[in-house]
Amino acid sequence: MKISKRNRKNWDFHIKARAILAVYTVVMLIVFLGLDYEIKLSNVLIIIVPFLIILIYLGFKFLEEAKKK
Repeated sequence: MKISKRNRKNWDFHIKARAILAVYTVVMLIVFLGLDYEIKLSNVLIIIVPFLIILIYLGFKFLEEAKKK
């Protein structure tokens, strides 16, 4: 598949976004499995809050990219 120069930056952003989320997911699975399956509110917050921060950041980046077009 050939990617035009105009779409290359947007394509690169989506690849980076997916890579960030994939790495975060793997790290959080390792951390969560290391907690001896104790599900507490603090453990859930440790997992959910950074994920929400990353999603908000990626959302703002996506809006910024959309405004440029």
